[in-house]
Amino acid sequence: MLAAVASASLMMGAPAQGAPKPSSPATSTTVAPLTAGTVISAANLVLPPPPVAGVIPLRTMVARSLVRRVNVYATPSAAKVSIVMDNRTNFSGAHVFVVIGKQDGWLQVLVPERPNGRTGWVRMSDVGVYQHDYAIVVSISAHTLTLYQNGLQVMQETVATGQAKFPTPLGMFFIRELAKPANAKGAYGPYAFGLSAFSNVLTSFGKGNGQVGIHGTNAPAQLGTNASHGCI
Repeated sequence: MLAAVASASLMMGAPAQGAPKPSSPATSTTVAPLTAGTVISAANLVLPPPPVAGVIPLRTMVARSLVRRVNVYATPSAAKVSIVMDNRTNFSGAHVFVVIGKQDGWLQVLVPERPNGRTGWVRMSDVGVYQHDYAIVVSISAHTLTLYQNGLQVMQETVATGQAKFPTPLGMFFIRELAKPANAKGAYGPYAFGLSAFSNVLTSFGKGNGQVGIHGTNAPAQLGTNASHGCI
């Protein structure tokens, strides 16, 4: 299976009337892929406003691992490492994080680990920082996925979300990787994005750890319904 790294800010929720507008906060699901670009130096790094649930980000800073293992600390002054993340994800992509803060050679990041919404600090020297301007909003109640660039809608599609007993988790997440399943006609379709989100109900699924994804389907009649185990 091949993988290409992407990143995103992802908010999940259930607005009553479709996806939120860039200027109107709401509870929803948002995701954005990383675009190719030049690494941003520490001196030139200017962070956008912190991500807010329901507000579509115009741009996001993404940190991509440059070392074999990335040490994540609870604080920059912490004596012990909280998490050690190998440089490769399940599908052989480099680990990525969404940057939400910085301090004297350190970056505060959203960490793709349980519990959902976990944050930590990484050394700026261990990562390369990039900027992207895409966002995806998934409305759980309207069963729609909407792609934005610089806050402007590019496309919208109908999606299936989690069943009542396997709900899609709500919050701000990001895309970690893009996988190409061996069977394009299988349950995951031709491609699957792995997210930083994890099911709040399932700690394992198939051969995985309950990670939530955005992927294709071989059951298109289920689009627009609550049909999955939490994936979109």
